[in-house]
Amino acid sequence: MAAVSAALTTAVLPVFLVGASSDAIRADLGVSETAIGAAVTVLFVAVGVTAAPVGRLTERVGATRALRGGLLLSGLATAAIGLLARTWWQLALPLVVVGVAIAMVDTGGARAFADRVTAGRQGVAFGIKEASVPSASLLAGLALPTLAVWFGWRASFLAAPALAALVALLVPRRVARTSGEADAAAVSEPTAPAPPQVSRSLVRFAVGVGLGAGAATASATFLVPASTDRGLSTTAAGVLLVVASLASIAGRIGLGRWADRPRAVPIRAVAILTVVGGLAAVVLIAPVAAPVAAIAAIVLLGAGWGWTGLAFLAAVRARPDAPAVAAGTVLTGLGIGGAAGPLTFGALASNLSYTAAWTATAAALLTASALAASALPIASGHPEAASPPS
Repeated sequence: MAAVSAALTTAVLPVFLVGASSDAIRADLGVSETAIGAAVTVLFVAVGVTAAPVGRLTERVGATRALRGGLLLSGLATAAIGLLARTWWQLALPLVVVGVAIAMVDTGGARAFADRVTAGRQGVAFGIKEASVPSASLLAGLALPTLAVWFGWRASFLAAPALAALVALLVPRRVARTSGEADAAAVSEPTAPAPPQVSRSLVRFAVGVGLGAGAATASATFLVPASTDRGLSTTAAGVLLVVASLASIAGRIGLGRWADRPRAVPIRAVAILTVVGGLAAVVLIAPVAAPVAAIAAIVLLGAGWGWTGLAFLAAVRARPDAPAVAAGTVLTGLGIGGAAGPLTFGALASNLSYTAAWTATAAALLTASALAASALPIASGHPEAASPPS
């Protein structure tokens, strides 16, 4: 669990380093907020496009190789940004590689948890894994008033590869399956390829996940510049990002523990949390005082971004025979949403206003709630969850 969580934190760290350092990157590379949003977009396009095939690959090669391979790719790509980025393309192309790395690490983690963690503890396991994403946001926020302010934005990117190498050492070479599983094969050993079909409800759920994730990712990516636009200093905005990330971390872990209860329905919780996040975004539409906006931002990332562990848990429960494939389906939604979200937010903020960007964020979260509620058939215990995929 520690290895998977650390691996995902490290793999997604570059995207939040870009967001937290966006003002400095724009000044250095001579690009706009829209261009920064586009750079983050290509990363999530790569995640969305590669998630499903990478999930099938992970079923073949096993969790250990997927996790270590993803860390290697992420570290090399992050170093390339810190050393070589002088134009927008030199920023965007390494982020494509980071996107593939995220897909490898995320599906590898799902495969490992499905094999190693008992059903009654998978909720907290996935919650801790998904807490890795706001943990990366937290690290980016900490890097802003430390490394970036004192040594420049490139210093943060050059420190990340060392972290990737260290985390790769934590990944176990072989992890036996939980006693009582079908066999005692290691997670790192190849498994038979899983059928690619998924239910319509799972696809619909993935679409809702995409909308919610796009809104939440854009909020985290642009929280620092949006806060400085309201009058906060860069350091204060970085601290706000840290606090909001901590709220999201606590939410993901706490919700994971709740999801392990016998009567818990993760998808219903996703629908409720995205509504709460959407209402927090509504508050940010108005020209409220900075303290009120800060509280709304914390709620937005704590609730509106605290449900992704529940999403993966619901998907894996829907396809226990092929957890990496199920995780890849959800990750496709996350990737496509993460691609569209920052691009849309950045374009609206640059061409219209942050008010327009927060309006779109609220609408996306509320729509995501409706789609999640419509996908209740994949909930554990529902007839469709036990039926063959369509």
